Amino acid sequence: MRKIPAALAPVIYLPGLAYEAIVRARNGLYAASLLPQKRLKSPVLSVGNIAMGGTGKTPLVLYIVQMLLRLGYHPAVLTRGYGRIEPDQ
Repeated sequence: MRKIPAALAPVIYLPGLAYEAIVRARNGLYAASLLPQKRLKSPVLSVGNIAMGGTGKTPLVLYIVQMLLRLGYHPAVLTRGYGRIEPDQ
């Protein structure tokens, strides 16, 4: 991961604080049951982060799927549109 140039640090500091505040507020609303949550019938594993690529998510998903298959489970892998051309519906 590349280091952010020191000259840009002040420029991205305030937006970073604003983003953190929004995420914390949203998480607080979920924790207080003020935002709706949906229970799924099956367990869900989410593999991801805010980095776009090159962080090893795909190899990790492959490893998890192989492990679950060996344990007798039938996992499904859902993606959020890598290489997608058409817009979300």
